[in-house]
Amino acid sequence: MSNLVDIEDVAVIDVWGQTVRARRIEGDRMTFALVELAANSAVPEHRPDNEQIGMVMQGRVTFTIEDATRA
Repeated sequence: MSNLVDIEDVAVIDVWGQTVRARRIEGDRMTFALVELAANSAVPEHRPDNEQIGMVMQGRVTFTIEDATRA
């Protein structure tokens, strides 16, 4: 099976209800996730087991990592 997919064809996962939704594409050694946050939403504090990279495509977001906050 090819990993070349149209992101619109990937099933939506409700991570935290309608507030945080994601689409995930998995390869043999990597996962790509497109995460959509509702306007003015807040994500509960959490500590993922793996490193993560994020990029804002539209709008604004404030991240807090340990004691550092950036908007």
